[in-house]
Amino acid sequence: MRSATRLLVVTLLGVLVALLPAYAAAVPSDREYGLVAQQPSTEPSAPTVDLAPAESEDDRKETQRKLVMGITSVVLVGFVVWGRSVRRKKRKKAEG
Repeated sequence: MRSATRLLVVTLLGVLVALLPAYAAAVPSDREYGLVAQQPSTEPSAPTVDLAPAESEDDRKETQRKLVMGITSVVLVGFVVWGRSVRRKKRKKAEG
């Protein structure tokens, strides 16, 4: 039972770490990096370059699809691990 639980925890943690960048990309951020607060500038403003282009509808759909597939795979792996532990317990009970 311990190995099945450990496998499930490691698998869930791995999927969580793998999905974090996709989730971070899906969440809109209004912050500007490197600025503590918006302070008035004394020098003339230079033209800015948008480093993160606007996310299109196709990108949002692709991100949502990846999240759904990742969550589904985690649930299925959990079912497999749980089912194997149940079968192992039944087999031990029948033998012993």
